[in-house]
Amino acid sequence: MTEPPPTAETPEDIRPLSRRARLGWSGVLFIFVTVFLAIGAINSQNNLLFWVFGVAVSAVIISGVVSGYSLLGLRMRHAPIPDTPVGTHQDIPYHFFNRNRLLPIFALTIREAVSNDTGAACLLHIQPAGRAKAHGVWTPSWRGPRLFDRIIIESRFPFGFIIKSLEFSVPRRALATPATLRLADDLLDSLGDGQTEHRVKRARRGVVGAYFGLRAYSPGDPRRTIAWRPSARRSELLVVEHAEPRGPSIWVHLPRPTPVEGQDIMPERAMALAAALVRAGTHAGRAVGIWAPWAGIRLRPATGTLAEKRAARALAMTDLSDPQAGDSEPPIGPGESSITIPLRPAGGPHPGRLDPARPEDWLAPGATLPPALAGSSAPARSRRARRKRRS
Repeated sequence: MTEPPPTAETPEDIRPLSRRARLGWSGVLFIFVTVFLAIGAINSQNNLLFWVFGVAVSAVIISGVVSGYSLLGLRMRHAPIPDTPVGTHQDIPYHFFNRNRLLPIFALTIREAVSNDTGAACLLHIQPAGRAKAHGVWTPSWRGPRLFDRIIIESRFPFGFIIKSLEFSVPRRALATPATLRLADDLLDSLGDGQTEHRVKRARRGVVGAYFGLRAYSPGDPRRTIAWRPSARRSELLVVEHAEPRGPSIWVHLPRPTPVEGQDIMPERAMALAAALVRAGTHAGRAVGIWAPWAGIRLRPATGTLAEKRAARALAMTDLSDPQAGDSEPPIGPGESSITIPLRPAGGPHPGRLDPARPEDWLAPGATLPPALAGSSAPARSRRARRKRRS
């Protein structure tokens, strides 16, 4: 099956659901002036006023007909919106096709009809039988799923008197994940002992980690670490290096909270902190899991990009207003550790707990809370930054 040329309409191109035209404030003022011109021309029988009145009426007609007719040939195509952390900017792509053979389309304003945290996009020109692309901006202000179902496209071309608009039905689902936090570098080290795979050591009996690579033999290296076949190919002795064993896995326990109505900052901080710990564990080589059975979250400790995305999506889909199931302790295995993040202020420091109300205990030096998590108070800074400022 051959693909259609780029200037042809395809089944994926969506037709407008409805169209509308209305007067803007400049159009109302212009009509008001035009009526006075007509009254003056009739009373004075001045030919010049009649000519000016005719030009004014022609401008109104042209403003409504020229771009209004060309908009009827506009088609668009939707694109998926990737997961976006709260408070960050995400481009929303819009693809358009002008099926008119002669008339171009000018000065389009594109906006989402049902979202108050998106920015409008602009498109200056689409040539006849041509395609164009525009980008809006989505900056989610709260965590959770979103439904974008309608797009409004407006044009005031050429004079701005009449606003012509098209409404497209383009259902798209998006997900606002917890806000991104910058944690202290030594936070994971304080949650349990163990070395990371960022450091490399010589293999010792009974203590070897993942394979790291080969290096030249040095006096004192055990003979059992010599890689004989690569050494024979290179005509020099090579030994195998292993990474330091990974530190113990960490369980992040989110205990069951009381039902929350509306947007509460403390639970949102706890969700963002849990997602940040999984991300920090991936960078440090330590597996981090999330345990919240009351919300259906039972993610075993893991590292990697997929583990980060899985944790972020699970936390983003958690609805604190839903009926909640029972809670339990995480299944901690041998050598594993656990940390509790309450979704309400815990009232003081505790060795096995991270309090979302005390960001100075877990934020990186100099880091601040995102505006969506800071509330009405000033952004909280880390304890180290405060000590440095006092000194």
